[in-house]
Amino acid sequence: SLGDAWIYDISLGSWFDLTGPMVVGEPPPALSKSCAVGIDYLGVLLFGGRDADIDQRSEAYFLSIPPALLGFTDPTSELLRFTWTLLTNVGDAAPAVEAPGCAAVNESCTIVFWGRGKLRRTSDTYLACLEDGDKLRWT
Repeated sequence: SLGDAWIYDISLGSWFDLTGPMVVGEPPPALSKSCAVGIDYLGVLLFGGRDADIDQRSEAYFLSIPPALLGFTDPTSELLRFTWTLLTNVGDAAPAVEAPGCAAVNESCTIVFWGRGKLRRTSDTYLACLEDGDKLRWT
């Protein structure tokens, strides 16, 4: 687990480091085997994984992406700010797992399924929907 995050700009054909001045908010800890899924054009939902202490995690984070990716040549531009948010779970959240699967359902929801807990694999399936930019409703 490196703890870094990158975004690829197709139009420029370049990778950009998301750990610098373009990013605000507290990023997640270094994780491996997480689930990441794009939610419409709003950003990326990150769930689960295993941390550096080899513990499975149940937190969900959201990386919001600016509506227009302007200012790549000037990382200090206020037009370009990516924001990490630790989401508050609403309802019964999925358990701490590593290597969960996920797939976008619509512009605000994803399905989270399977994964490996400490002692066993799980076959549970959950629907997780982003609400108000800082909550994740689980059903």
